Amino acid sequence: MRWIFLTLLLANGFLYGYFWYQGNHSSPVQTEPEVTESISEGEGIQLLTEVNPAGLEKLELNSKAVAVPQKTPHEPERFCIGLGPFTEIAPFKEVQQRFFALGVQPDVEKQHIETEPDYWVYIPPQPSRKYALRKLKELQKQNIDSYIINDGELKNGVSLGLFTKKTSADKLQKTIAQAGYNVKVKRVERFKDEIWLIFAPDQADLVGDQIWVEIAKKYHYIEKRRNRCKPIASYINIP
Repeated sequence: MRWIFLTLLLANGFLYGYFWYQGNHSSPVQTEPEVTESISEGEGIQLLTEVNPAGLEKLELNSKAVAVPQKTPHEPERFCIGLGPFTEIAPFKEVQQRFFALGVQPDVEKQHIETEPDYWVYIPPQPSRKYALRKLKELQKQNIDSYIINDGELKNGVSLGLFTKKTSADKLQKTIAQAGYNVKVKRVERFKDEIWLIFAPDQADLVGDQIWVEIAKKYHYIEKRRNRCKPIASYINIP
């Protein structure tokens, strides 16, 4: 019994020494330092392997500083000067030559302007000139001013008058219609031509204020306007 006890005691001592030796000489376990990161509520963690390549490229672009171009100051728009309107060639030429003498070469712009229409009272065209003459004599016997229309779309019709006011035309139409005649009123469009001298900004700068004043006094019907400059091709030459 004594030998058994001693044998067990030596065996336990041997095992204790063996495990103590293995525990002190084994390689230490490398542990990653703990990293804490604050994540706001509702956000998830996404691994790089889960990110779409296009998303990675976008992240890289966003991480780079973007240079913002500096805006250059915008120059204020300059306007052309218009002088007119001239409805006759003679005064236009006189003013134009005055600027030529100053070394200023204004452009010329011709405008076709619609004016107030006229209203033409007439009896529609008759089958022939013979019938038109017969109708004319009937009207003249009643002391109604009239004449035969000799050409145009109303040829062989009878003109009863041309009025600037529609009310006057309508009144005459009603009066003659009551006498038993077929009477019409035609609106006649009217236009007039206007000529303007156009000065580019650099040309206008060459003209002194006194010149503008003198021209305005002599030609009281013309005016000086500031307008947006038009392409050069829109201007004309008047010999």
